[in-house]
Amino acid sequence: VFPDADFLLIEADPAHTEDLRRTGERFEIALLAAQRDQNMVFHSTRCNIKSGASIFREQTPWYENPFCHEPKMLRSRTLDQIVQNFSSAGTSCCDLVKADVQGAEIEVLRGGLRTLRNAKLVLLEAPVLPYNEGAPRFSDLIRFMAEKGFELVDLADAAYSE
Repeated sequence: VFPDADFLLIEADPAHTEDLRRTGERFEIALLAAQRDQNMVFHSTRCNIKSGASIFREQTPWYENPFCHEPKMLRSRTLDQIVQNFSSAGTSCCDLVKADVQGAEIEVLRGGLRTLRNAKLVLLEAPVLPYNEGAPRFSDLIRFMAEKGFELVDLADAAYSE
């Protein structure tokens, strides 16, 4: 749709490095959080690659199985920190911010307040019902985004768990 668009892809799980490399886009492997240089537990699974990974443990059978659940200790970075490095390379950033962070939307965006101020649109894949242990509720996310000057304009591609 936008052939001249520049992309910066950020993924926390190093297991996806090769997939990102194949896109040909600029990418960073980084666990995003509100503060940088924090040691944080990152929950992933070795049994179901389609299951989400997050700082908030998923409430699914994949994470109940000790063989499947693979917690890792990762050091955090902020969205603003990474975007600043990207922008200093002569690229302005970011008209669109998209995040699929399994319940950590507020945590990630708190570390990207400068980036949010430049954004015209924010696309978030967010759970409406509790899905990750300890994650903020959907209403908290809507309130946070409203405080930052954004309004909900659409709910799309609803998915339901069993």
